[in-house]
Amino acid sequence: MAGYEKEARVTLDHKLTNLGADHFQLAPWAVTMLRAGGRGLIPLQVDNDDQNGLWPNRHLVFWPYTNMKSPYLNIDNRAVSIEAKLTDGALKIGTANPMGWMAYSLEGILFVKNAVYDKDANYLDRRASSQMYCNKDVIELETLGPVVKLAPGDSVEHQETWQIYPEGNWPAEIGKLFGLFHD
Repeated sequence: MAGYEKEARVTLDHKLTNLGADHFQLAPWAVTMLRAGGRGLIPLQVDNDDQNGLWPNRHLVFWPYTNMKSPYLNIDNRAVSIEAKLTDGALKIGTANPMGWMAYSLEGILFVKNAVYDKDANYLDRRASSQMYCNKDVIELETLGPVVKLAPGDSVEHQETWQIYPEGNWPAEIGKLFGLFHD
């Protein structure tokens, strides 16, 4: 089983087909539920969207039940994280994610979930293509595909790549971002 000591990878193809008689507007939404106790992370865009650096380049979306002063919610200029150790309540945050990946670490193991982001496409939830939800039992890493209108019989696919890294073999970029938030 050479190679599995450093990384395991799987690709998931989610396919939605309109089996109805009418056109239907939707966005693919893939939810991955993981055991609480670790830390979830979504990277934030740091590059400028214009040559002078005057346009906004990132935004965060919060759901109404999210306490923005929660000690489990952490925001840095380069990433947002949720420490999945809530004792009650829930929180959810999302953002447009040009990097396409989000991650969760638990007991030294790193899970990375990737989905393509199209900057010109329309996304639901105020363009939050990557989202994290957490309560006392689980944390969810969620990816959304762009909004599409399907004619009867048409399909849309949303692809994710999952990677798992053991302790000591994390990608350097991701390790640095997790290092911003100390447990």
